[in-house]
Order: sequence, then structure tokens, then C-alpha cells
Amino acid sequence: YMGELYLYREQSGMVVVNQVDMENYIAAVISSEIGEESSLEALKAQAVCARTYAWKQIQEQRLHELEADVDDTVNFQVYGNMEPQIFRCTTE
Repeated sequence: YMGELYLYREQSGMVVVNQVDMENYIAAVISSEIGEESSLEALKAQAVCARTYAWKQIQEQRLHELEADVDDTVNFQVYGNMEPQIFRCTTE
């Protein structure tokens, strides 16, 4: 992931927030959703759609309680296109 990662503890567990600027976010969404090998016009159209969708989600503040604007799953837009990963943390 690009940008900065923030971790904080909630009662239900750890929350990970990846802070990234809009242009890098859009680039990652495009490559995750339609792939960089798509035609230039398809990439342009996807960029417009992805940016518009992200902006709408930011305005609605749907993830305000998590101090986030969007999430990285298909519930919003695919960002990173990675398989879920499990990390174990210890306090030692």
C-alpha cells in the first residue's frame, strides 16, 4: 500500500487506515478494477467514475466513525486488489 498506515485499537479489534492522496487512490482503483492493459478510453472513463464515486462517499461520510472516507473492498471500490491477509501482532 502507498501512503501512510495508521493503526488504532477498538473494542472489536485493530483498525488499519491507509491514508493516500486521491490521485494515487484512483490509480490503484483503476488497475484493480479494470487493469492497466485496458484501452486508454476505458481507463479515462474508469478514472472519471472512480473519482466521482470516491468524492460522493467522502461527502456522505459513511465511514466517519472509523475516521475513513472509503474502504478497500468491493463494498466501495477495489483498492489494491490483494487477497485478505492476516497479521499477528504481539506485545513482546
